[in-house]
Amino acid sequence: MRTDKGRRQDDPNENCLLGLACPKCKSRGPFMIVTTCQAEVHDDGIEDTSEHEWDLHSICSCKACKYTGKVDDFEATCGQTLKPKKAKKVKVK
Repeated sequence: MRTDKGRRQDDPNENCLLGLACPKCKSRGPFMIVTTCQAEVHDDGIEDTSEHEWDLHSICSCKACKYTGKVDDFEATCGQTLKPKKAKKVKVK
């Protein structure tokens, strides 16, 4: 069932994982997704990363059951169309 915003009522996700579910265990996340990003890299490590992006062809793994596939496999279980995502900037310590 969909809400007036097009989101499934049973989908607890409202942001980066909206419409995603593991095709094996039906978990709604978290997922490990191979992303591309821009990073400030120094000889002694990475200072800051930004502009994290992924698409339907990015590798995605379920943290709950370890199923691995493409993001497209995870979104197909929800019947929603997934547009390329840009993640919100999160400070990594």
